[in-house]
Amino acid sequence: MRLLKQLIILAALCGLTLSVAADEGLRPVDQPIQLQVVDRDGQTRTGRVTGYNPREIELVDEQGQPHRLAWAGFQPANVDQLYRAVMDQDDPQHWLELGRVLSGITGGDTLSDHALKEAVTLDATLTGQADLIRRQRGRADAPRNLAAGSQNAWTWEAIDAADPADPVARDKAFAAHVAQALGLTFNVVETDYFLFYTNLSKREAYEWQRLLDLMYDRVSYLLGIPKGVNVFKGKALVFMFAEKGQFAAFERRFYEHEVTFEAALCHQHDTGEVRIALYKLEDDKYLKQVMIHEAAHGVVHRFHSPQRVVVWLNEGIAEWTASRVLNYTQPYKWKKKVSADHIRRQGRLDADFFQEGGFSAERYGSSLAMVEILLRRGRPKFVQFIREIKDGKPWQESLRDKYDLSPDDLTRLYGQTIGMPNLKR
Repeated sequence: MRLLKQLIILAALCGLTLSVAADEGLRPVDQPIQLQVVDRDGQTRTGRVTGYNPREIELVDEQGQPHRLAWAGFQPANVDQLYRAVMDQDDPQHWLELGRVLSGITGGDTLSDHALKEAVTLDATLTGQADLIRRQRGRADAPRNLAAGSQNAWTWEAIDAADPADPVARDKAFAAHVAQALGLTFNVVETDYFLFYTNLSKREAYEWQRLLDLMYDRVSYLLGIPKGVNVFKGKALVFMFAEKGQFAAFERRFYEHEVTFEAALCHQHDTGEVRIALYKLEDDKYLKQVMIHEAAHGVVHRFHSPQRVVVWLNEGIAEWTASRVLNYTQPYKWKKKVSADHIRRQGRLDADFFQEGGFSAERYGSSLAMVEILLRRGRPKFVQFIREIKDGKPWQESLRDKYDLSPDDLTRLYGQTIGMPNLKR
């Protein structure tokens, strides 16, 4: 069984529950895991996880006193991480159990699906039990691929839609061609929305791919896409290469692009396909940020119409999505600081900040902050704002219609957040 030596979770837990009831036996943990949590009152609790069951974990504090913490008090991603650390990952029943636990936690459906699929992969006889868990939470197993007549509400039909070929089959054929052309052997993980190809291990493939479905849920929520609706043309195709040279060879061979500083790229085809390529970095935290960021661009590309979203807004949406999926606060605070310091040095916002074209590194924090400003006025209004842009209305007009703001007004509001209330371009 794979166990983490130390797991530190610093999370604002939604209703952390302590109990002493012992109506269900605890399974001992072979090697206690150090855990640090912050409860809803802001009190830090530190101790060793020594046992668990499907309802709770046992935390022995620094004074040697045991406490029971309910799984329901944790964020779903933290439950998923800790449960997999203590369970036997070769036991399909444990995966089924994790799926059931996550299914009972608000926001845990996507991670639950991953666990249930793993259980069925290891033991196909568990299919019925997995389906029952899904039905009990009141949702269907498969996403809704809307009929062409109604699909325009959420996505758009490609210009080659008359081609009868199955887009998923075409992407799989393309991936096979990539493998042959580059001399690679891929492990593949397929989900409701993604085809994930990598020459990393199968276990690593699962670990990375699950973040993509979390991203899809989060950006779908942001854009008002109903749960279970698939906006992709078939599925988004993702290649994660083990080495930069392989990533560069892919970009050169299939997109005639010479890689320089890029670690990940999202190719948004006019014919509807979304293909994402990246390579394994030593810094996993940074790689997670750029993977989710690029994948979010793919969803925005497929949302409602092929009309492009202006770059500052598109980048802000991608940054917002990554920051919310990962719950990393420090990198995004740092990006905001980089942007603010850049603006303070020159005494103004870049004159071309709102224009199309290149987007330099010091602008990402500003774009994130501006999206947050708009979202504070309500998500439904933000959805309408994006929809109007996707319908072809200039973003400046939609900003005025939905928020009664001009770009200069938005600049001043942003300036207030960095101590420059009279900020101008």
